[in-house]
Amino acid sequence: MSELSVVTFTIYTYLICLAFSFICSAFNFRKHPLHLKLLSVLLFITLINECIAFWGHKFLNLSNNLKVYNVFIPIEVTFYCLYFKCVISLKWFKYFVGITLIVFFLFWYTTTFKIFQIQKWNSYVSIFENVIITFMATAYYYQLFILSPLKELRKHTEFWIATGLIICYTCTLPFTGMLNYLLSNYDVYEFLAGILVVALQIFNIILYSLIAYAFLCRINTRKLLWLQ
Repeated sequence: MSELSVVTFTIYTYLICLAFSFICSAFNFRKHPLHLKLLSVLLFITLINECIAFWGHKFLNLSNNLKVYNVFIPIEVTFYCLYFKCVISLKWFKYFVGITLIVFFLFWYTTTFKIFQIQKWNSYVSIFENVIITFMATAYYYQLFILSPLKELRKHTEFWIATGLIICYTCTLPFTGMLNYLLSNYDVYEFLAGILVVALQIFNIILYSLIAYAFLCRINTRKLLWLQ
């Protein structure tokens, strides 16, 4: 299998996992608590964003998809901040979310329009996003394991979501941080860039598979409660 076919295969697999996770989240949407509704909406926006990024050059005549991701990142950070604000009850965390959103948007605007420009990959913002989301998921771990009574994690929706986020955003941080450099020197690092894309999609597959499982846990738990 050629390098190009491997990249295409992983991208399509990722899109399928993302679509499946959204379908799982949309089941009984009205009965979800607020934080899961927010996540379901984010999954829908992410799916639309990825479709535009993947097929935009063909149907929308986009020169590249970097502008699409640069616009999407602050939306993604906002939704994850609101999600964790709903599930983390630590007093300081409410202030953290407010300050983080203000600082992040200022940082995003400055680096996107003053340093990298909107059509180039903003590695600074990507690194900042990864750190923020990983930190919030870790804070949820702290609340879950240290401050809360131990629960059955196998059916604990928020645990699997936090686990997927930690795995994905921790492991992709070094890749997304060096992406701009690889794109600027694509002729030299073409093979490495291909490996990078495959690695990113694999971690995305893991993330959205765990999110899908998290919502399936909720569906199965509701069925068991109804049968009882």
